[in-house]
Amino acid sequence: MSFTGYLTIAIFALGIIAVFTVGLSWLIARLACKTERRLSTKTPANHGLPFESVTFTSHGVLLKGWFIPPNSTSTPWPTVIVAHGWSRNAVRMLSIARPLHEAGFGVFLYDARGHGA
Repeated sequence: MSFTGYLTIAIFALGIIAVFTVGLSWLIARLACKTERRLSTKTPANHGLPFESVTFTSHGVLLKGWFIPPNSTSTPWPTVIVAHGWSRNAVRMLSIARPLHEAGFGVFLYDARGHGA
């Protein structure tokens, strides 16, 4: 067999290895990064906080959240938007909402796509 024949076989083998590596990496990332929706029946009321349920759309997807008004009467209300991390939901952020509320901030918590409600 000539040098060109060996080169063709080597390039073909490297191509197969590359396709296999990319495919396996994609599969592992797909399985490892899949969100786990965690629904909860808790609300800010379970933490002694007043709240209003809020719904809004983002790129045609309905999202849900809560607005916790500040405990002060001054206006305008400074408001903090609290976003949760990967595979979490707004309920997991309620521990952050309490000190913000007590400091006089309005707090907006929401569930990102595929998370929580």
